[in-house]
Amino acid sequence: TIEYSNDNIPASDTAMSQYNLIPSKIVNSTINLRNNYFTINKGSREGVRADMGVIASHAGLIGVVRNVSENFAYVISLLNRQTKISCAVKNRNGHGTLIWDDMDPLRMTLESIPKHEKIAVGDTVITSGYSTMFPRGILVGKIESYNIPSGSNSYSITVKLFNDLTSAKYAYIVQNRF
Repeated sequence: TIEYSNDNIPASDTAMSQYNLIPSKIVNSTINLRNNYFTINKGSREGVRADMGVIASHAGLIGVVRNVSENFAYVISLLNRQTKISCAVKNRNGHGTLIWDDMDPLRMTLESIPKHEKIAVGDTVITSGYSTMFPRGILVGKIESYNIPSGSNSYSITVKLFNDLTSAKYAYIVQNRF
């Protein structure tokens, strides 16, 4: 029997009520490539489709469904150069794009948060809700460091992920009912 923890999945409210969570098991994955993927044991038979978000059973965001067969789905890991996720700093207004620079499986970069926003090391990074894949508020990580590149109007923020994708075993597929 598989047990799933829902510690950090937002409580069901009006914003979350448009989403179903489909539990699955990660059956294989890569973590040491430039573009990493993983496979989950749910597919079109359970309603999984391409472009659905995938979150871990314990600590937030881990990927986006790319291809689906009847019983399995192939997921682009957050640890992939093609990953671009709209994220925000919790309790702040700005939003930016989360990307991976293929260096560290525990860290990603959040770009395009305007430099007039007040941020601090330790602030929580969440999904922005500006896509149909993820509702606002799915946990991503914490700000580890930041700077403002010369001539830029926005921060370059290093985010320490809550999830260790090198050891993830279970996941939920986020199904937007609308």
